[in-house]
Parts: sequence; structure tokens; C-alpha cells
Amino acid sequence: MSSFERAYLLLEDRTRIIFLLNPSSLRRERQASYAGCEAMGQAAPTLEYQGTDSQSLSFELLLHAEDDVSAYKVRDKLKSLEALIEPTVEVPGTRQRRPQQVRLVWGNYIGPLSVCKSVSTTIELFEADGTPLRAQVTIALTQAMPEPEQKGQNPTTRATQLRRAHLVHAGETLAGIAYAHYRDPTRWRAIALANEIDDPLRLPVGSRLTVPLESA
Repeated sequence: MSSFERAYLLLEDRTRIIFLLNPSSLRRERQASYAGCEAMGQAAPTLEYQGTDSQSLSFELLLHAEDDVSAYKVRDKLKSLEALIEPTVEVPGTRQRRPQQVRLVWGNYIGPLSVCKSVSTTIELFEADGTPLRAQVTIALTQAMPEPEQKGQNPTTRATQLRRAHLVHAGETLAGIAYAHYRDPTRWRAIALANEIDDPLRLPVGSRLTVPLESA
């Protein structure tokens, strides 16, 4: 990665938010999910692998007015970053809106398609009129689930798809359910989309999920 390449956020409308300074560090995190199963005579529960959760990214940015960077440029950059959590995109088939999805691009590194979970700003220096001169911004992103295709879809696709019901038990995750039906925990997104699940980490015990299965 070249030190001269400026990192930026690429929004789904192709807008780029170019950083004034590159992040000093980038925290990437993925967690494996396990379900515990206790048995008589065991000192510790047996752990069953349920899959891997979405990747999360977090980093800090320094915005500082100096040299060719004006206070107004710092202010405008702050507005662009804080707008990442504003719902501006219409969700197909609903009356709802959601924030834009983004990717972190830094030289050869291209992050996963993500949504912005939080933007935390600490303004450390001001102009006399209150315009920020120096600010620390912490950005937290989490990998996004793709929306179902709305255009170009074969109209017979839904008709030729088999479905199976799954009753959610305590401790189950979407990744574990995907492994049980597909033998592939990474296919949990198909179940999430079929059931319009916004938070894959929260499954109400006793709920009945639709599991789409491709016909032979």
C-alpha cells in the first residue's frame, strides 16, 4: 500500500468521501459463533460451531485545518461523515428509507460492502465563530447483507423454489440454521432475506422461519 494513496469511503451512489489524512490504524473484527450443549457428567458444555458473523471495521480520522485545508473544509467533511447514518435511500417495495451502503477503499485494500453503525466526533479546536478547526472522528462499519434483486429477475424463480419451515430453538443462530439445511453456514443471508430479518443476531425463540431451497 503506497503511503501517498489517500483512503476514502465509496458510497453506493458512487460519491467518494476522501479523507484529509489516512487513518493511523484500522480495526477489523470477525467472530465465530458457537452453541453450547450441556450434558450430564460433563464439566463444561460441548460447543458446536455455528458459523462466522459479519465483518466489522472501525477506524479514527483526524480532521485538521492547516496549510491548504481550511476550517470550512473541515466543517464540510464532518457533515459528509455524520450524514452516513442518515436514511436517504428508498427500500424497494416499502415506504422505508435506509442509509447508503459504503466501502472503505485504501490503496489495494477494498473493504466489504458495509453500513455505518456509528459516527463519533470530538471537536478539539474552534474558530471564534464556532467553526471546527480540529476534530477526531471515530467511524464504525459493519458488513451489510445484500438486498434481494428487484430488476432482471426471472418471474418464474419464486415459483420453482421449494421452501421448508424451521422452528427456532434457544441458542440457535442463522449460520447454524443455514448449516443444518444447506451444510454451508455462509448461506445464512438467504434465510435472513426470505424472512426480512434486520438483525441476524436476534432470533426470537419459538418463531418459525421460512428456509428457501432450490428445486432440483
